Formats: sequence, C-alpha cells, structure tokens
Amino acid sequence: MRSDKKRGEEGFTLLEVIIAVSILAVGLLAVASMQAAAIRGNHNAYQHTEGTTWAQDRLEQVLSQPYDTGDEGALASVTDQGYTTTGTVARLDTGDANGGQVISVTATWQDRGVTRSTTLTSVKGNL
Repeated sequence: MRSDKKRGEEGFTLLEVIIAVSILAVGLLAVASMQAAAIRGNHNAYQHTEGTTWAQDRLEQVLSQPYDTGDEGALASVTDQGYTTTGTVARLDTGDANGGQVISVTATWQDRGVTRSTTLTSVKGNL
C-alpha cells in the first residue's frame, strides 16, 4: 500500500463523471433542438420565397398585356408545382373610366396541412 500518494492526484470519481456527462448531454440536446428549428425556419422561408416568385411571375404576365378596360374581373386560377395563383383585376377609382387598374395576385400552398399564402398588388395605368 502506497502512503505517499497526494490527496489531489486521485482522479475523478464516478459521480463527477456522471454529472459532467449529464451536463454535456443537456447541451447537445439543446444544440440539436436549435438545429431542427433552423431547418424548419429555412423550409418555411424557402416556401414563402417560392410562393412570392410564382405570384410575381403571374403579376408580371398580367402587367405585360396591353391595357384593356374589358379585362376586369377574376384571373384564371393556375396551379404549378404545388403553388396556386389566383387574382383579380379591378378598375382604379379615379373618376375616369380609363384611369387604370388595380391588379392583385395571390399565391397559395400547403405547408404541413396548413394553407399559406402571399399577395402582391400593383397598379396598371392607361398610358
């Protein structure tokens, strides 16, 4: 039996190791939870960007058409790659029949059973 061993050189006890591993595990679980939340956030941002892109594309298609006061009313619904775009064309209330049109386009999509949407609105003048 060695009696010259100093008190501070005994190493870690089993209890200290268990506590250290537990603290590490809690930290790793927190990081994993943050990673999952970041992935969900990125997916939602991607879908919203895609929906806005589809709505912008449809809005630009309507704006590129020649001005016609007979074009007022609902736009045909178009579905592509899970995104549905709908819209309306309404007369701009300026007191003048040829004052312009308000064009509104909405893109909708399903996200885990919930309907999400984004709407873009523009004014088309009679130039």
